[in-house]
Amino acid sequence: MFEFIRLQYRMGRIDAAQVRAFAPKYITAEQAEEIVGGESL
Repeated sequence: MFEFIRLQYRMGRIDAAQVRAFAPKYITAEQAEEIVGGESL
């Protein structure tokens, strides 16, 4: 699931807030921050 979310973010289909919303159900908070690169809202 991590890879899928990462790809969707890179393609611009989801934004940083949506990536963070997937934690903790699908990915960990650390993985969410890794995907968005520590980008703040």
